[in-house]
Amino acid sequence: MTLEDPDIAAATAKLWELLEHFDIVMLTTPTDGVLRSRPMHLFVDRENECLWFIVRAGDGKARECAGEGSANVACAQPAAARFVSVSGSIEVVEDRDRLRALWSPAVDPWFEGGPDDADAALLKMHVDAAEFWDGSTSRLKQFWGRTKATATGQPLGIADHRRVP
Repeated sequence: MTLEDPDIAAATAKLWELLEHFDIVMLTTPTDGVLRSRPMHLFVDRENECLWFIVRAGDGKARECAGEGSANVACAQPAAARFVSVSGSIEVVEDRDRLRALWSPAVDPWFEGGPDDADAALLKMHVDAAEFWDGSTSRLKQFWGRTKATATGQPLGIADHRRVP
């Protein structure tokens, strides 16, 4: 992502801020000509502008990502009116130090040996593009926005909706 344009810089900063709000996301990859989604625990690496996932080295996700290499991550918090879609390339990465650094008790149930489990592997998603909708404003602002839209017939414009190239 380039940050020359101040609006792109602001949108990029907002994207990474929003991603920090999500623990479980839907990871979608192409599999045998169809798109397949599954829930995954998300690890956000803002510094390197990438997303990480911990998977079993021998399962389908790792094989799929080693093959076709493209993915989408969909994030939703309807109660907070917060939604993010991220597209990019994905790869299997062998890095035990990174795996240990990212490790969370949230993934313990899937790996008997913890971060040293021989079957634990990393997926790294490079963010190519993203889009977000953030309507997590105050209830009063939401109410006022709905009231104004109803009264004027104009579209409801209370969500911050931006694309990040």
